[in-house]
Formats: sequence, C-alpha cells, structure tokens
Amino acid sequence: MTNRMKRSIDMRTRESAIIRFLREQEPSGASVREIWEALQDDELLGDNVTLQAYHRIMNRLEARGNLEVDIPEESATRIYRLSEFLTPENPLSLTDIQEALWSLSAPDALARYLDAVDYFESRRNDVLKKAAEGLMQEDPVELVLEMLRDKLARLQENLEDYADLQTRDSVVEQEIGARHSELVTLVHSYYGLSTMVFDLGNVDQVKGGNHHIDPDWNIVRDALRMRVFGESAIFYAPFPQDLAGGPEQTYPVGGSDGSTHAGVVRAGLGAEFVEDSGELVLTFNNSIVRVRLPEPAASDFDFPYHGVPMTRAALEDPSNRGMILARPWHPDLTDSEYEHLKKAALDVVQYRVDERVMLGTARALGNDRSRGSGRLLPRPRVHFRDGTVTPQEREFSHYNRPDEYGEMVREGIALSYSILRAVKDSQRLVFAGAVKSTQLKTFSSLLNWYIARGSARQLGQPIDPLWDMTLSGHINDNHAMTRLLTAVDPPEGMIACSFAVLRPFPQLATSLYRSRVPEGRWAEKFEDDQKRMKEERERWSGAPHYLENVDVGEDYYVRMCGEADYVMFYIGHTGADPSPGLPRYEFLDSIRNLEPDEAKDRVAERVSYIVEAISVTKLTRDSDHNFLSNKRISRLIPSVVYEAHEQCKVWGHKLESELKSEIVARLAALKRSRGLTAKSFALLPLPMREYLRRMQESLDGDGTDAPELPSGDS
Repeated sequence: MTNRMKRSIDMRTRESAIIRFLREQEPSGASVREIWEALQDDELLGDNVTLQAYHRIMNRLEARGNLEVDIPEESATRIYRLSEFLTPENPLSLTDIQEALWSLSAPDALARYLDAVDYFESRRNDVLKKAAEGLMQEDPVELVLEMLRDKLARLQENLEDYADLQTRDSVVEQEIGARHSELVTLVHSYYGLSTMVFDLGNVDQVKGGNHHIDPDWNIVRDALRMRVFGESAIFYAPFPQDLAGGPEQTYPVGGSDGSTHAGVVRAGLGAEFVEDSGELVLTFNNSIVRVRLPEPAASDFDFPYHGVPMTRAALEDPSNRGMILARPWHPDLTDSEYEHLKKAALDVVQYRVDERVMLGTARALGNDRSRGSGRLLPRPRVHFRDGTVTPQEREFSHYNRPDEYGEMVREGIALSYSILRAVKDSQRLVFAGAVKSTQLKTFSSLLNWYIARGSARQLGQPIDPLWDMTLSGHINDNHAMTRLLTAVDPPEGMIACSFAVLRPFPQLATSLYRSRVPEGRWAEKFEDDQKRMKEERERWSGAPHYLENVDVGEDYYVRMCGEADYVMFYIGHTGADPSPGLPRYEFLDSIRNLEPDEAKDRVAERVSYIVEAISVTKLTRDSDHNFLSNKRISRLIPSVVYEAHEQCKVWGHKLESELKSEIVARLAALKRSRGLTAKSFALLPLPMREYLRRMQESLDGDGTDAPELPSGDS
C-alpha cells in the first residue's frame, strides 16, 4: 500500500468506484479486503476510510440489489460480484441499449456475427497486414468507385442469367435481391449518394427490365469527391507523443456522457405497486459534461463539470422534461412509441448539455465553497460526445407528429441545428462523437472487397482470392478497423488513420435517403409536402401535422436536410494484442455546399483537431458497458468522456434522491400521506435484462411506429 496522502470523498463516488473495480474483476469477484486495499491505492480515488466501514458499505450495496454474494466451500470469505440491476452505478447509454436490443432480438444474426468474427480473427495475421500496406497506396475515391463498379457488374451478370429462361432459377433471383440490396445500402446509406447521381430503382423494376442501371461514372466520381476524403485509404497523421505522455494542453477539450437507469416504486408496509406490464417503472435520464482545461485556467475551477443541478426546482422546470419518465404519464402513446420516446429523451437530455458547452453558456457545478462554481466554463475547441452525434430520432414522420413524442424529437433536431450553427460560425470548433459500438459496415465492406478482389490492380493479384466475402460481410466497422489499423507500425510521432466518409443528414433517414431531391432544393420538397398534407386533411379530416403550420424555410428539420453533414473515420490508437476496441470518430459540420478543395481542407483540418485533442487528453479503457456479455476485451474512449461517465453515476443518485423527496412532500401535502414517510417509500432497482426484455417486446409489438434505419446504426 502506498504512503501517499489519502483524501476524503463522498459516498456516491466511493460506491461507484467499488462497482467499477468489481466489473474489472469479473467473473471471479473480490473480497471486502481486496476491494478496500485496491481503492486505497487507486490513483484517482485514494480512499481513506477503514476496513470496517467498507464492510458496512458492501452490506448496504448487497441489500440494495447492486451486489451478489458467494461463499466458496473452501473458504469462509464472502466474495462479491455485480448483480445485473439497472442502477445509477450500473447505467446504460444509448449505445448499450442499441447493442443489447440487437443481441436480444436477433439470435440468428448474433450467431452469424460470432461465426464471422472467428473466421476474421483466424485469418487476420496473414491477411490484414498485407491489406493495410496495400491500402496505404490507394486513393479512397478511386477505390470506392472501383468497388461500386465491380459490385454493379456482379449484379448485371445475375440479371443476364435471369433474363435467360434457361438459366433463371430461385438461386439467381435470390442473388439479385441480395446484390441489389447491398448496392442500395452502399450507394445511398453508407456513401451518401443521391438517386440523382446513382439511381438503382427497385429490385422488381430491375428484374423486369423496366429500369436499367447505367450511371455516368464521371458524375459518380465527382460526387464521391464530396463524400470520401483522404490522401490515401490509410495514412499516417502527426501524433506528437504516445498516450503515456502527450504534448502540453493549450486549449479546452470537452466530453459528455448520457446515461439511463430505472427503478420501481414501493411504498407502505409491504405494499408493492408494480404491475407485470412494467407501467410503473420509472426511467431516469441524466447527462454531464467534463471540460478539461489547460493551465492556468484549470486552477480557476475546482469542479469543471456542467449539468442540470439536481434540485426540486430543476425537476419541475419544463425545459428539463424527459429526465424522469413513466409509462402512465403518456397514455396517448403506444408501448412502442413510448419506448422510442425514452431513447429520444435520453438523447435530448445529453444534447442540452452539449449545446450549452458548445455555445459557451455552460456554468460549472459545485457548491458555494468551490472555486469557479456557477461561472461560465471556457468553450472547448473539441467536444467529444459519448456515442454518435447524429440525432437518435431523425425520421420526418416522427418529427412531424403533433404529440409529446413529436415535441421531444423536434427539440432534439433543434438542439442539433443550434450546435451546427455554432460549428459553422467557427473556424476551429469541433463537435465530435466517439462511437464504441456500431452495426455499420461502411469501412468493413470495402476492406472485405479489397482483400478478395480490389487489391489485384495494385498488387498484381488479390491478397486472398478465396476470402469468404459473404461470411466476413457480417463484421462491423469497429471490429474490422480495430484489427486493420493495429496491424500497421507507424513511425515515431505518427498514428494511423483511415480515410473519412461524409453522410448528409437526409441519407440517415429511411424515408429520405433515396429521395430525388437536388442539392439546395429541400425547402421546395417540404413545401410540396406541406401543401399535400393540408389538402389531405381538408378532404379526409384528422389532426393537423406539425409541418402544416410552420414557415418551411425556417424549420430546423428542413435546414438540417440542406446543411448538416456527418463525417466519420478511425484512428489506430494501439497495437496491443488483443487490442482494445477502437471507437469510430465522427463530427458534425456543413461541408457538402463548399467547393471540393475547400471541403477537402476542412475535413482534413477537423480530423487533425480530433487527433490532436486525443493526444493531449489521452484515452481510457472502458469495460464499464460489458456487463451484458462475457466479453473481456475493453474499448477505448477519450478520457474526458470517461470522467463525465463516472460523474453521471453520482448525478443519477442525486436525481433519484430529489424525486423521492418531491414525491413524499407532495403526498404529505395531499393527504398527510396516511402515515407514509420517506423511510417507507423506496425506489428499487430493476433487473437489467427484464428492463431490456420489456423494451424489446414493446418495440416488436408495433414495428410500424419507428422503422429501422437502412444502416442499422443509431
């Protein structure tokens, strides 16, 4: 045990540290003494309470349902392990929810994915290093163009077989459907090309000979130059020092995290107000921003965090709606709509703090004795959001709803546009996201094609002509790019990066991503929609849609369609074996309306800012969200995001505490509570799998409310 000075910490921080330590020990668990000794020596915690105090804390966590206890036969020592309950110390993020729901709802898809991972891993040592070396010599625009031409040629071969009655059969027809669907996803969703540039029609038209796919490849190339950026498919970027050191920080860097947990209400002597349907489950959403400041500005703030102050006044403030949700409060929504409202609310709660920090209006939290408490935090040059920077709910049909669900979606879009305006008005402000888990296959699909076919032109023959593109096609971007970028050995002071891909906002919405709308004419499109909606309502009656009574040219959704672009890429942070999973980095900007050279320079500049921000703030291994599986490989995230995540747990407890106090106070005011006191009222944790199972059942019950995105990504 070290002799360095220990410090006093609050109980919630201590409990969160215990949970974090036990997660790192899974599945073996740990004794009270092992936990106590580890947290006394913890660099961040440095706890100073006694072993006896830890025994009381562990008993309390066990009673609350946070921990499970095992007493091995060979020893009388109590071994503590985590329980899978959804609590402030064990919350979920939007990324966790999407990943868990996918795993729960698609066992066949999950089995195929795991099989693909085994295949990919078994071949990575002899294939991926060659692929990485080859990709460093490839122009990404020409490479993507060649892939699209090759895949279209394969489709046209199938169409020739289908046109000949002697070779037409069910296998050919299935291949046409699969190849056409893959091309639609690649062209319109992954690489953001409109049907004005590359019109694939629908599969029945194509099979029937009523639509001939014949793009002008020069036009496609020009369009790709505004969607694909980078001197080569993989390149080295300056990275001043490794993560153990890092250059001096000269500007603020921010990070935000949004998390959700749930609890059920119990009151009275043994009375349980819990239905099997889960209608009285309370969902808590909260978000925190951490701003890492350079010296001497750092010495001006004891607590450089921003969030909603956890007070009763804050809970009652309409501007903070969505922080606490319960099914009975939204009787006009179906179960499926309510589940989507919950996800939208978590997204919006985080966007609120993101917007304030990006606009420079975020005030530091703390108390009256804290230096800097209540003062404006310096605006970060680069701000990292945990997860994607794209709005969770972006379908126009949801935005256009005249109900509370629509109101939440509209607030999310409005906040996104406010951040976009801040980014556009600044030459050096970056709103970035670190996406730990994804179902996108934008980069992996190109990598698999390159290994099997595309490398022939550069290397004389394919790297592996027998590469199983069907099986490896199940691999997502994060896994493929982790293995690819860690297969190279950059020179000292450099780091490997992938090319970047831009996707316009309309290409992220199912209802819009194949629209034939020329650039700059989205307002005309929605004005036509507005006119049609009014005519239909006047003829058939019904409630008016939101769009009917707005100035289309000033509407945030319409402006996002015309201005908002999302650029994504990867950074190869480590060469460890096994390597921690790399996040996908992305940023929001307005680029597609620039000249090609301006767009290229702006993307390169933003990429360099993100790389530099990572070099000064460093990364942290995040194993915090692996509790739903037996995965032992951790994932890397920017340290500022991890620090925000840790404070989110503390704030989650404060949110519960304030709600409990408010409920008891209101009950007492109504009927003097009939003997009910704070001690007889409890918010109990909900089993995580049960919470997710209920969510999945609700979403499956009415899938028409919220269609899945073509990319399958959140």
